[in-house]
Amino acid sequence: SPSAVVTDGTTFYVGGWDSPLMALDPATGAVRWSGPRITGPPTTAVAVPAVAGGRVFVVGSDGRCRAFSAAGQPLWTASAPAGSDRFGPGAIAATEKLVYLTGLGMRGDVYALDAATGERRWQTETGAPTYGSGLRLSPDGTALALMGLRGRVSVLDAATGARRWNYELGPGNIFSAPGFDGSQVYTVTMANDVQSINPPAASAPKRPSGTR
Repeated sequence: SPSAVVTDGTTFYVGGWDSPLMALDPATGAVRWSGPRITGPPTTAVAVPAVAGGRVFVVGSDGRCRAFSAAGQPLWTASAPAGSDRFGPGAIAATEKLVYLTGLGMRGDVYALDAATGERRWQTETGAPTYGSGLRLSPDGTALALMGLRGRVSVLDAATGARRWNYELGPGNIFSAPGFDGSQVYTVTMANDVQSINPPAASAPKRPSGTR
């Protein structure tokens, strides 16, 4: 199954539909270990893993986020709260402290979980379903960018989930994960174009004095 492949420098991690995570030897391709086989509602989104701080995180088709050690030991399992969008398998990012997820549903929920325990740290409703289109952390780890399915750009504070700014691209489906340099957001749409979106002037990072 197609999935983004991530690495911690010693192992490749890849997701699938029924087994949400496999750890592969980079030299031989042999499977070192795999997560449990699961069943859930039908979905075309394939599990995409994230790795940080010696842990691997993945959301299966059952809407549960699972954390493993790099050696394959299960660490915790978490689900979205009742009444919220369930976790989606196609969009995840992680740091040593937090795991960031998008939901599958009309609320456009975004979540941050504690990387060590799976406890929910914050939850923000964007109002635009993402359908697992992906999210990106800024290079300094302070902001998070994601694309709504129908063209809404949302940039959130990575520590608190507070909205920094939004922008509406207009009609056109977006399934791709954005690029994000901490200021501009870059995306590809189903209209066969590439968009570069600047933040509002009040939200743009200030340049150091003496630079152009």
